[in-house]
Amino acid sequence: MILVSCFSNERNAMCDMYKNIINAMPNKKDIVVIIPSAYEKDEFSSEFAYKIKENITSIKRKNKRLIYMARYMYLLKKKLKSYDIKHVYFQNDVFLYNIIIFFLYGKKVSYTLWLHDPILHDGVCKRERIYRNLSIKTYFKTMKKFIISYHAAFNLIDEKNPLNAYKSDMCVLQLPQMPELEFPEIKNTKDTYLYDFIFFGRIEIYKGLELFLDAFKNIFSKKLLIVGTGNDEAKITEMISGDERITFINQYVTNQELARFIKSAKCVVLPYKSATGSQTVSIANYYNRMVLATKVGCFPEYIEEGKNGFFIEDYTVDAMKSALEKVDYYINICTPDRIKSVYDKFDINRIAAQLYHEIIS
Repeated sequence: MILVSCFSNERNAMCDMYKNIINAMPNKKDIVVIIPSAYEKDEFSSEFAYKIKENITSIKRKNKRLIYMARYMYLLKKKLKSYDIKHVYFQNDVFLYNIIIFFLYGKKVSYTLWLHDPILHDGVCKRERIYRNLSIKTYFKTMKKFIISYHAAFNLIDEKNPLNAYKSDMCVLQLPQMPELEFPEIKNTKDTYLYDFIFFGRIEIYKGLELFLDAFKNIFSKKLLIVGTGNDEAKITEMISGDERITFINQYVTNQELARFIKSAKCVVLPYKSATGSQTVSIANYYNRMVLATKVGCFPEYIEEGKNGFFIEDYTVDAMKSALEKVDYYINICTPDRIKSVYDKFDINRIAAQLYHEIIS
């Protein structure tokens, strides 16, 4: 029996991936699922052996964290005692909650963790870095296997990084497609371009929007759409003030709205200055949109140049400006058939089956 877990009190891309990839798993009757607080039981298949949902948001975490952890440990111990758990899969490395499961099972089971950020990206707060160090010093030591999202991550984990001790236990699975952002009725509508470029996602320092905007200001007759919220939004709002070519939708949008926005642009731009894994490439490709991306994180492995996108050669204003100016030339090369030939490698059923095999092997 496998216990799978993902702890979060908000809906986000990480938890959506968890929901999707777990629902696509084979042999569901052998899986017990811990459901993130922000999700409902009926979002997870009825075929699973058992589903547990605990409302993290019911307790004010700042002053009642220890009480919550004790209560949650009791809940898991009580609910799971009738299941012969042999394997545990962690979707994210949330220290305080994953350590509960570690204390429940100790070394009696095998552990697998999908380590989404082998190297923490720019802008991660000090608390998260402390928790990562605590994880490495505690339950990481008992891991049988770590899943990472791209091969180049091995090169980033140098001898000074404490994760270097676990490199031999790491294997690579690409991040799968995101079904909740795939709407055939939107994909199959006629192309009507309202924008030349779109950036969507969290507005954070590591996404490289500042350099992108510096480059965009030096080209003419192009339009840009930015969709998202995040810690760096105030600076971005200030940078684009007065530029009528740029539209900034700085609020929550539904999945359908985001799909229509992607469809309304010629290409998706990913100007990240640092990155790990990202499902943005597969989302863009689903709507037959090529991507322009920097050569960081998973992008060199997820993008096949001349098929589903092109690279911004250097992280400079000049290199970014040069790539942006070639967009009309690029989209004639990255035809829908070429994009689809790459998109197929993000198939969620195949990747979920691979993950299941890694957990039990």
